[in-house]
Amino acid sequence: MSVSDLAATIRSIKAQVTVPVTYADVWEFWLSNRELGDAVDFVTIHILPYWENVPIPAERAAAHADTIRRRVVAAFPGKEILIGEIGWPSEGRMRASSLASRVNQARVVSEVLDLARREHFRVNLFEAYDESWKREIEGTIGGYWGLFDSEQRTLKYPPGVPISNFPRWKLQMCSGLALAILVFGVAWLTVRRRATELGFLPCFAVGLSATTAGILFGVAAKKILYESYGTGGWLLWGSLLAAATAAPVLGANALMSGRAPPSFLELLGPTGYHTESVLVTIHGLALMVTVVIGTATAFDLVFDPRFIDFPFAPLTMAAVPFAAMTLLNPPTKGSRPLAESLFAGIFVATAVYTGFNEGPKNWQSLWTCAAFLLLATTLWRARA
Repeated sequence: MSVSDLAATIRSIKAQVTVPVTYADVWEFWLSNRELGDAVDFVTIHILPYWENVPIPAERAAAHADTIRRRVVAAFPGKEILIGEIGWPSEGRMRASSLASRVNQARVVSEVLDLARREHFRVNLFEAYDESWKREIEGTIGGYWGLFDSEQRTLKYPPGVPISNFPRWKLQMCSGLALAILVFGVAWLTVRRRATELGFLPCFAVGLSATTAGILFGVAAKKILYESYGTGGWLLWGSLLAAATAAPVLGANALMSGRAPPSFLELLGPTGYHTESVLVTIHGLALMVTVVIGTATAFDLVFDPRFIDFPFAPLTMAAVPFAAMTLLNPPTKGSRPLAESLFAGIFVATAVYTGFNEGPKNWQSLWTCAAFLLLATTLWRARA
């Protein structure tokens, strides 16, 4: 409605009640419509540093809120200014330098409350409980603004307990170590069957793949736990994690045996192209799942990126061993297949666009774009 209609509605309500009446909106609305100040008893503004047009990092969120509140105070002299909503998400995607995390949420909340005590103004924290239903329309970021968990109704930050972005780090570390040991074990078993000696590069590539997988497995599992919504979400991100877990294990075998990366034709092609090897088939499926889900994410980040998460951890786990195979065991014959070429072009184009669109401060975006480029390298060098 127009500002004049809104003011008339507020005055109509004030005439019928005995309590103070306000109107709540983002702070930019109030500075653009100052004439509404005469209609309300006090002004209620929403300040959400994470969602600003130019996102504010967590370390500057309280200072930003203080600056905005003072601007509104100056614009409406004599009126109390209530901050109706302010908070920070504990999970979800980055926006520029604004990182959603448990530590950042706790920091913003505590610093805003300290500011309110010092400056003697009222503030509503957004929000009490995580609202998981918001994930359907706002992605991961919409469901994790609460100080309490939505499922167990437990406080996220109990007094006296250290705050960590990875509260289950021991489990994550042990699972990552187990995966790295498995990768090295497969490589060792493969080497035992070789008659020729190996050079340094294949061993280095296996070490790099194992280390990458070991470090990122726990991160990827945590992201899937928080970012999967509904049966479709669990199936999608679970499939990507399964492919990302299989890629370094199967890649270790391929690197040690000198096998080239599998092509799509080896899985889906006609007689003469189709592989009979179960190992190559599973390896090809891991590549295909990674490419298809990666492409879907890439398109989302181009056409509707606001609520899309960055799957940098599982994509990197898969992309590193595939790229290593491509560089060390390249296909020696055949033409460049059309399917791989199209996917490679999509990854390059979306990586360039997303990198510029999200900006240089968003390390999750840059990391994901780097994984896209590694996958593009693997696909471009494929031969049928």
